[in-house]
Amino acid sequence: MDASLSGEFKFVAPGGISRRDSETGVKICGFSIFTEQGETNVIGSMRPAKFVITITAEIDGEFECRYGIAINNHLGTCITRIFSPPDAFTLLMGETRRVEIMLNPNQIGPGEYTVGISVLENTAIEKINSAKRYDLLSRSFIMHVEVPDSLSALSGALFHSAEWSFT
Repeated sequence: MDASLSGEFKFVAPGGISRRDSETGVKICGFSIFTEQGETNVIGSMRPAKFVITITAEIDGEFECRYGIAINNHLGTCITRIFSPPDAFTLLMGETRRVEIMLNPNQIGPGEYTVGISVLENTAIEKINSAKRYDLLSRSFIMHVEVPDSLSALSGALFHSAEWSFT
């Protein structure tokens, strides 16, 4: 998978970037998606996909953040939210940091989706909704998920992992 990213927004949704009010600190300045075929917003179910986010510092500082990805279906229903573990780092104003989330494999079923990204001050996951928000790009990017023909019989909204046992 190619992993180059120059700090620009790729695959912007038709409504454009929807940035919400937030605290001074770090801001999202780039986003893209990569698969085995390179940079694309068409990903396969049960295939690897990587989201790459670039953030930039608005001020000099030491930061401890959590990153969130929200994926919504074509009806606007959130089908999943994924939060990172804490990320502690120091940046000078104007410096950038790269954040990657690997879905290996992507377990989302076929369809059109929007992707939102948040950068939050680190807090316990139970308190994430009240965490200080550095940035939020709500439903700002679009992706399409396809199911390979070999899995069409299994097609669903989600390919959930599970553990089976037999006695």
